[in-house]
Amino acid sequence: MIFLWRQAAFTAALKHATSGAEAQWDAYAQALAAMEEIFTSMDSKPDTYWRATVSQLVTAQKTALDAAITWDHTGRAIATVNDQFRYGAFSRAEMYEAAGIDASRWVIGDTYDYEAFRGGPVTRELQKRIDAQREHLRTAASLFGDRDPA
Repeated sequence: MIFLWRQAAFTAALKHATSGAEAQWDAYAQALAAMEEIFTSMDSKPDTYWRATVSQLVTAQKTALDAAITWDHTGRAIATVNDQFRYGAFSRAEMYEAAGIDASRWVIGDTYDYEAFRGGPVTRELQKRIDAQREHLRTAASLFGDRDPA
């Protein structure tokens, strides 16, 4: 009886924590793809489009970072639910399935992954990508004799 109650409580809490999660993850995935597409396109853009493309990239990076932060707030809520029911007799995968949630594409850390000084796992990973892109732009600009565009 207690098992069924805990399972129902976990399912209800999980459904609440994941409300809107699919749309948030999709927004992040689309923003990330747009950012990567703009960055990759820079290799084939004529020099006359360099500054405009850098500006578009900076905008795309900001959009992706905002989406990652939004996702990480949801990820933290999901991780909190997972931690609250950690010692149940059921796995996360079983509970996601019981709740009708496909979390296979999502990045969900443990609660400690969302401590304020760390940022969330998606935000941290994205920031590494952005930093690498900007370092590449600085290197390319210096080799072109251009001012620092990043």
